[in-house]
Amino acid sequence: MNKLFIAILVLGLPLSAVADEKCDFPADMVKQLPPPNAAAVAAYQWDTGHDKEYRNDQIQTLRILYKNGDIAVIQHTYCFAYGLEINYFRNRLADDLDAKAIATLMAGLYAQYFSAPQKVTFAKPLVESIASTFKEQKFDKKKSFEAELPEGNASYPKHKVGYSIVYKYHRDDYSERLSGIFSSTTRFETSVGGDGG
Repeated sequence: MNKLFIAILVLGLPLSAVADEKCDFPADMVKQLPPPNAAAVAAYQWDTGHDKEYRNDQIQTLRILYKNGDIAVIQHTYCFAYGLEINYFRNRLADDLDAKAIATLMAGLYAQYFSAPQKVTFAKPLVESIASTFKEQKFDKKKSFEAELPEGNASYPKHKVGYSIVYKYHRDDYSERLSGIFSSTTRFETSVGGDGG
């Protein structure tokens, strides 16, 4: 039996401690920096962990509380694939965002926080893809939807790219936990690699 494997079993070391060199996206890929728009930020916090289902996956999560009461939760999950999930919770007391503003916001957060060694190449700018998806969905701020963004618009060297957008309206009733605090949540997800990548 391999001596390294025996040491892992005896010492109880996580497999991720020795398997990192095999990851396409290394453990030190995400830098825990302050948000770039400091004037708009009331507080922020980084958390680090590992995916409980896939022990090799690193998880880095940034939570940002903005001065207007909005919250962004930005999570990087990576090792053999890289996933970026951005959740933006709109404060109920803030002005509602229209489709163009949401598209600009989500594309901007993506540009600030996408951390893979190379950037995804878009045939059409991401903000335009998000805006046209909102248009196709006949966006109404009081109607939720989820949609895959256009196939073939995004590419990354030697890996496939997936991405989607979700808009969730929080109804004004007490059955929804978020409805009293946030008017809506927008989620943008992108993934590089993984099965078939």
